[in-house]
Order: sequence, then structure tokens, then C-alpha cells
Amino acid sequence: MTPTEARQESGEVIAKLRSLDESAVPTPPSPSSVECGPHPDAGVEFHWVIQGAAAEDPREHSARAVTALKAAGFSTNETTSELNDERPLYFVGGESPSGVQVALSASAVNTVLQVSSACSDGDADDSG
Repeated sequence: MTPTEARQESGEVIAKLRSLDESAVPTPPSPSSVECGPHPDAGVEFHWVIQGAAAEDPREHSARAVTALKAAGFSTNETTSELNDERPLYFVGGESPSGVQVALSASAVNTVLQVSSACSDGDADDSG
């Protein structure tokens, strides 16, 4: 997989999740790139952290995210915990067969999406 393919695959996942609620998952910033693999020159992966507004119904938003991720072939897991003020925090994690990883947290406070691409050939200086 090339760096361009890794960024594109991850970008498609972000676009699917943005389509659920663009205020909860706003336009992503440029990703950061880091070296991956057992050796410094083994590859590159890209990371996005996107913070948005609270979804109108965080529980429903996380349920729709699970459906979208499963439709895209991701394995998923879900948990519910509480914020310090005892309001619920819904977490969805997922991983694609190629290695894209997704973590989505939705609450009455905000929505946070973290995406990591698969490790691809190249180095952290590759912009894709």
C-alpha cells in the first residue's frame, strides 16, 4: 500500500462518518504522519484527530457510526461510560481488514473522532 492509498482509504472512512453529522464531525485537518513498523524506515501511517459539536442524540449518532463502519467492513466494539458529571459517553472502536483504526466518542459535550491509517510503504516525510 502506498502512502496515497493509505490516506485515501482513511479519508473515505472519515467522509462516511462526517455524512452522519457534519457538525459533530467537521472538516478534518491535515493528518500527522508517523513512522510505523519495527524499524524507523519500515513505513508511515497517518493520524487524524477531529473534535466537533455534540450530536443531537449521541447514543443514536454512535449507533449510526457502528452501522456505517460495519457496512464498510470494519470489526467494531462499543462501550458506554460516564463523564464526570454522570452523563453518558458512547465509544465506538473499529478496525478495517487493511488496518485502518477508528475511535469515535460521542457525548452531550462533544464528539471526538480519531482515525489512524494502515501502515504503508514510505517514511513519515511522505505527504501522500
